[in-house]
Amino acid sequence: MQHYRVTRSLATLCAVLTAAWGLTSPPVSAVGPGNLRVSFVDVGQGDGAVAVTPAGQAIVIDAGPRDASDAMRAELRALGVKKLDWVVASHPHADHIGGLPELIASFPPRQVLDPTYVHGTALQKRFLKQVGSSGARLVRARAGSSIQLDPSVKLQVLAPPARLFQGGDSDANNNSIVCRLSFGATYFLFTGDLEADGRAALLKNSPADQLRADVLKVAHHGSHNGADPAFLAAVRPRIAVISCGKGNDYGHPHREALDQLARSGSRILRTDQLGTIRCVSDGKTVRVVSKLPVLPPKQLLVPARVGGGFIGNPRSHVVHAADCKQAPRLGNRAEFKDLRKALSAGYRSHAACLGR
Repeated sequence: MQHYRVTRSLATLCAVLTAAWGLTSPPVSAVGPGNLRVSFVDVGQGDGAVAVTPAGQAIVIDAGPRDASDAMRAELRALGVKKLDWVVASHPHADHIGGLPELIASFPPRQVLDPTYVHGTALQKRFLKQVGSSGARLVRARAGSSIQLDPSVKLQVLAPPARLFQGGDSDANNNSIVCRLSFGATYFLFTGDLEADGRAALLKNSPADQLRADVLKVAHHGSHNGADPAFLAAVRPRIAVISCGKGNDYGHPHREALDQLARSGSRILRTDQLGTIRCVSDGKTVRVVSKLPVLPPKQLLVPARVGGGFIGNPRSHVVHAADCKQAPRLGNRAEFKDLRKALSAGYRSHAACLGR
């Protein structure tokens, strides 16, 4: 895997890229500190996931469309994340990286994993510019590389291949980063928007045991081209997570994908029906939990960006994170450094940014 220091110059960035590039719901108390926690965040029509390792390493895999940044920040705060170790940008489509520029501004990562496929859109340029401003190191993703997140958790990169797809109608999707997160004997497989050509290459080039996963993030939001019987036979997922928006314009998930997943024996979980889907692994089994454990009080403190760390609306008695887009303007606001003080004063948390 090759590493690059991302500069602040967008022209330099583009030059670098062009040149190189148990299924039960346990009680909340059952979620212990020695677990791997993975959240498939409800970002609407898009993909966004957060994983926190037993040693506290935090990784984001995509962040949905631009308006999903509040939901992603809320999940990170609920998980007690103060900083990001890795961000994975699966491919440069707006429903996957649209929320990343703002998220990276709030949670600067140490390293960013990118397929280095040049899409040339204004969004991709803005994303790369924000990566450069954050000081993060840009890492080119290619099949065969791996990242040891902590002594017990590894992220294996299974795609894209060394030679990227070029000249097709779905190159951006087929060059998606496919990665498998492993902890003990449990595995989570993230597939971006991989389509048929990408899956065929993945099946051809990957040993069968590298594709096996307990939890599959279904490609392309459950589109008809997001899964096929041969791929599902190799993965054999117990849980299939579909990330899509309620009543989306694409009709996701499509019946073809749902039927294939049902025939594979997978338990299908959908963000458009369930909201954010949270999984916990103890290294032996993966469980789905209905909500996150209550955080210690010290984790309810967020550094202030505008005045206090939290901003309350005295009229509605709703309290927001300081960087929430819906926080009240000057003249109608009460500032708090501690969320507990706001709650004890009779305010209720804004669900979109604080997840309460």
